[in-house]
Amino acid sequence: MTDQSEPAPEQTNATVISCGESIDITTVMTWRDKLLEILSVAPDVVFEAESVEKIDTAGLQVLVAFMKDARVKGLSVTWSNPSDVLCRAAMLTGFADVLELPTAV
Repeated sequence: MTDQSEPAPEQTNATVISCGESIDITTVMTWRDKLLEILSVAPDVVFEAESVEKIDTAGLQVLVAFMKDARVKGLSVTWSNPSDVLCRAAMLTGFADVLELPTAV
């Protein structure tokens, strides 16, 4: 996971987060810490998720918690090209709606 301060093309002042290849139990604490930091400073967030090849329930849970907190704070969160793996995992666990991911994969 890398945090880039460049604005996303469709949203100025957005924090762009590259999801990398894996969001799972081995990286969830790093994700949690980074997402908590972003909640306190970012006006809007764009997840670049086209490279996600592995995600488990721990990874989905940290993303769901972030989405809920982001809504409370009024942040706009969007996804840039979410991978089929991510969308399928979210759909199978029932998290696609809360993560605002497409369900047709």
